[in-house]
Amino acid sequence: MILAEKRRSLLKNLIKNGLVKVIEAPNAMAALIIEKMQVDNQSFDALWISSLVDSSTKGHEDNEFLNINSRMQNIMDIVQVSTKPIIYDGDTGSHLDHFVSTINKLELLGVSAVVIEDKTGLKQNSFISDTSKHQIDSIENFSNKIRAGKKAQVSEDFMLIARLESLILGLGASDALKRADAYIQAGADGILIHSKSASFDEVKDFSQTFRKSHPTIPLVIVPTTYSSIDDHDITSAGINIVIFANQLTRAAHKAMVETAQSILKHNSARMVESQISHVNELINKK
Repeated sequence: MILAEKRRSLLKNLIKNGLVKVIEAPNAMAALIIEKMQVDNQSFDALWISSLVDSSTKGHEDNEFLNINSRMQNIMDIVQVSTKPIIYDGDTGSHLDHFVSTINKLELLGVSAVVIEDKTGLKQNSFISDTSKHQIDSIENFSNKIRAGKKAQVSEDFMLIARLESLILGLGASDALKRADAYIQAGADGILIHSKSASFDEVKDFSQTFRKSHPTIPLVIVPTTYSSIDDHDITSAGINIVIFANQLTRAAHKAMVETAQSILKHNSARMVESQISHVNELINKK
């Protein structure tokens, strides 16, 4: 257990010390696994509360359908079992008054940062193929949202990170760079450059250009589609935070499908027992 005030300040301190590795926490069980995990003296530094994962685990599409209190309850469960800082996926931030209220709730729970993306309308997941369903916000409107969020926050430790959708929508690096400049001027504490390319190249190119004018602003990536990159690739491009945003939930989904299929196929659970956790691992969580 860690007090909200102490947890909230952890992310800024971690950024000063090198690459911050973040992984999704779909629920308290996953958060507890991450809390205790260490491999070759390495561990994850922080947790990502994903809107895609929160929606999927409740059987909904990733379109800001979930009630904010439902998402906050998940965080409340997680903070009871984990001491790691938390980054919250805030989608578009919703309406200004809703966004202000969300920031107040996040700060109260000890969340270190919120990420909001510069899209508007009914939010659609960035990885859907039909880009006509995406609506990018104007620089002016999104900058006003950032200003309102920064004005609403109480703690100096809390971070607001602006997520750029320019590359997702094929608008190019020049649009992304222009938006990054404006959002930082509006008060954004960091920039997340998003891409659905299978190659790291366009993100790397953006990052290297971005660093020339913003040498100290935290830069964040989510390598879902360009997953072959490693720590060296990331740090050499000047990136501070990498988020593994949905791999645990995708792994769990695959395992559940295959386990259920095996039980039906064999009319028994005998074939899956050697491939799944022992029941005692669920009982003995501490």
